[in-house]
Amino acid sequence: MSTSILLQTLKSFVEQSVRDTGAGDRPVKVHVGWLPGAERFPPAKPDEPAELLPEGLFPFVLLRALEGEDGNEEGSVKVRLHFGTSSTDPFGYADVLNLIEKVRQSVLKKEIIGGMFELQRPLKWKLANTQAYPQWTGEMVTEWTVPSPVRENLVYD
Repeated sequence: MSTSILLQTLKSFVEQSVRDTGAGDRPVKVHVGWLPGAERFPPAKPDEPAELLPEGLFPFVLLRALEGEDGNEEGSVKVRLHFGTSSTDPFGYADVLNLIEKVRQSVLKKEIIGGMFELQRPLKWKLANTQAYPQWTGEMVTEWTVPSPVRENLVYD
């Protein structure tokens, strides 16, 4: 349940971070899980060529939980943020970099969201190796400390 709460909290945080960003009159849309109508994004294998996505999806940030781990006192969840913009400008890649940068700066300035999820460094980002011009994509991988359940009903023999 912590992972679902983290994703919804992060969604709200990212929406606030990019609220003044967009392409013309299209604001950045933030999604959790998969893009509507684009279930194959990103490609199943890293070496597959990128495919054009429906133009109406851009610009976007997509949040996806990757994996989690629980320790003795706390847990952690890795979340990948996929970024997408569309531009026929030869420097269109700068649009996706600007979107990544907005979120990067916001997350690093805050580091704790929802009063319980703490960002763990390093924060990593990159542009996709292959781009489906005029669509530009990148990603950021974050790791968050999450509360772990407390053991109940301790019975000693």
